[in-house]
Amino acid sequence: MAIIDDILRQAQNQPQTQLPLPAPEQPRTSWVSDLISNHQQAGTERLKRNPVGFEFKRDPFDPSSYYTQLKMLQGISSTATGTALQEAANRDAAARAAASKQDSSSVGAALGGIAADVFNGSSRKYGLKRVSSNTARAADYWGSKYGIKNIGGYASHGSVPGSDHPKGLALDFMINNVKNGSSRGTALANDVIKNYKAWNVKYVIWNRYIWSPSGGWHKYNGPSPHTDHVHVSFNK
Repeated sequence: MAIIDDILRQAQNQPQTQLPLPAPEQPRTSWVSDLISNHQQAGTERLKRNPVGFEFKRDPFDPSSYYTQLKMLQGISSTATGTALQEAANRDAAARAAASKQDSSSVGAALGGIAADVFNGSSRKYGLKRVSSNTARAADYWGSKYGIKNIGGYASHGSVPGSDHPKGLALDFMINNVKNGSSRGTALANDVIKNYKAWNVKYVIWNRYIWSPSGGWHKYNGPSPHTDHVHVSFNK
């Protein structure tokens, strides 16, 4: 009994140690809640940045100012593009005019210095009548170049519907009475085609084939095989 009393007295004399209380648990919130609660706080507003080439005058940012300036720049770009295209077209027109003048000079030189515009619808060398000036010049130029003796021009009616002979816009270069006529006809046809723009050539028929700027060479099934002459039709 005395021992138990001593133990109790010692326990009462020891300093009392108090255990710390656990910290209260913080309420849990989601990142969405944090975003909603904090977006109005100072320093969290969205930064405004000006795209390169634009300066926004209104604050807060008004999207309409962006599109207004963008439309203005698009208009400037369209105008510049149109100007560049027109300048390119003018250069092309000038180049074509120069080429046409050179072609006329070449024709005159090939005909012994005769000006290209003196024919007025009749061939001097081949005596063709009632043909266009361009057709007459073509007869004298190509006939002379390839040594053709006979050339057919105007006819009151053609061998096929829509023929250009009654219009004075077609030539038949006869190769049946010249040396190496077949090879000469091939060379003549290819040479005319090579220069079709300068002579306003509509189409060429030679040796069972027909050529046009849009279709090239393809089989010709007309009534005449065109093996004895090269037919050339013109647009004017």
